[in-house]
Amino acid sequence: MNSEIRANGLPASDTDATDTTDANFGKSPQPDQFPVDALPRAARRLVREAAASIGCPADLIGVPVLVTLASAIGNSRVLKLKGGWEEGATMYAASVAPPGAKKSPAYKEAIRPAISVQAETHRAY
Repeated sequence: MNSEIRANGLPASDTDATDTTDANFGKSPQPDQFPVDALPRAARRLVREAAASIGCPADLIGVPVLVTLASAIGNSRVLKLKGGWEEGATMYAASVAPPGAKKSPAYKEAIRPAISVQAETHRAY
């Protein structure tokens, strides 16, 4: 029986999941590159040019672009998963980065085309 007591007052175990001697403990995995080439042509161009112009990673532009495209598709296309159950192109996302990473300018540029179309439609209405 292990009689060692941890700082929190609980007995230590041989299978303690919080082994801090592991070299990777506390390190976040590095994400893959954002797949800009998987986007439609106009969206690819927007993501590349805006990221270069703003000086931010492509994913800070690409993620809001994906969400904007999904909202534009809405329920015009649905996937029938089984009888009586359909799912539209709903997408939820968040951009997580440290302060000063240019998240807000990236977001504003990503949704700018949709805002412009919406404003035109509103004026025409």
